[in-house]
Parts: sequence; structure tokens; C-alpha cells
Amino acid sequence: SEQAPLTVTQGACERSLTELNQETMADKGAKEHRPIVPDLGPFPNTGALIAAINVAYVLVALAYEKFGVNDIVASAMPDGLRGEGGLAFVCAVAFVSFYLTWADGFWWVINARHKWSIGHPITHPEKSDFRDGEQDSRNEYISWTRGFYNIVEWAPLYFGSQGFLICVRDYRGISLIASAMWLIGRVVYTGGYARGGAMGRLGGLGIFILGAIAPGMGNMWLSMARFLLRV
Repeated sequence: SEQAPLTVTQGACERSLTELNQETMADKGAKEHRPIVPDLGPFPNTGALIAAINVAYVLVALAYEKFGVNDIVASAMPDGLRGEGGLAFVCAVAFVSFYLTWADGFWWVINARHKWSIGHPITHPEKSDFRDGEQDSRNEYISWTRGFYNIVEWAPLYFGSQGFLICVRDYRGISLIASAMWLIGRVVYTGGYARGGAMGRLGGLGIFILGAIAPGMGNMWLSMARFLLRV
């Protein structure tokens, strides 16, 4: 016999969704529903935040230019660093600073997997993947590993900025400063994230954004503006 089509009324759907929501959000203890990140208040408009960051890039680049930072650092560099060998050295320092922070972040990931027995290929485990089944353990694991993922996320900007400073502007002195600021900022960021959660990363974030990313990105914006305005 032909089976009658299955029909569901709107009221039935509403009741089912309500029951599902109540079951999902049922209070099973305050600890279980603790937020992953602290309440930081209202988040600023994303477009305005990106615009403000890029303005900061330009201001940093202008400050370096006004005070002759590249010339000051270059004058303190051995004469050999101004030749082809020096170019290779500055490029190597830029890469090695990235590699060291990559290794530091990778170390935190390995230790997090070992501490909580999270095997591959799991990258964002659920609460049930932890032996104690606690949300706090999941939050701590994610904090330990996020520092490493963030290094990878910022890598294109770092290498783009360094490439512009070295190959286009020939700002070898500023490139060395950026390498040092990247190394310091990333280590502070990753360790702070692992030990202090989301709030613990902010100091390192400021160091590597303003110290390592801003000089190159700011010079890019200035170069484009000056070419278009013929300044």
C-alpha cells in the first residue's frame, strides 16, 4: 500500500525545538557552563578596529622615518652587513626569528597533547575527549595550542612586511629590529596565552604587531600614498 506523506505541524516543530533547547541548555553545574573567554564587554566594530590598526602601522613607520631609526641602527652595524653578505644575514635573521617562535609554539602543542592525552588528528577536542570531562581542561588545552596556530595566521603579514623592508626599501636596520620584536612578542604571546588564557596574550600581541608588523606594513601604505599623491 502507498505510504501517506509525513507531515509535521508548526506547533509540533516549535515544541520539539523548545524541548531540544531546554535539554541542551539544562543547568548541569556552573562549572560546566563557564565561558571559554572572559567577558571583555562590547567588541568594537571590526572595520573600525582594522582601520585603527592600519593607522597605527603608518604612525609607527612615520616615527621610524622621522627619527632616522634605520640610519641609527645601520651606523652601528659592521660594514660587512651593508654588502651582499649582510643582505643574506638580515634575511636569515628574519627567517630564524620566525622559526624559533614556530618551534616555541610547536613545543606548547606537543606538551598539551601529552598532558591531556589528545591524539592526532584531533585539533579542537570536545569536553568528552578529556579524562576528567571538565570544561576547564578543554579551555586550558585550547589556550596552550592557540598560540601556535596564531603564529601561522600572522606568518603572511610578517614575511610580507620583512620582504618589503629588506628587498624594496633596503631598511636592514629596521628589519633587524622587527625580527627581534617578532621573537620577543611571539614568545610572550604564546607563553602568556598558555598560562593566562585569552587575557594573557595581550602584551605579546602589542609587542609583535607594533614592533614587527607595523614597520613594514606602514611603509607599504606610505609608499602607495606617496606614489599616488606624488609626494
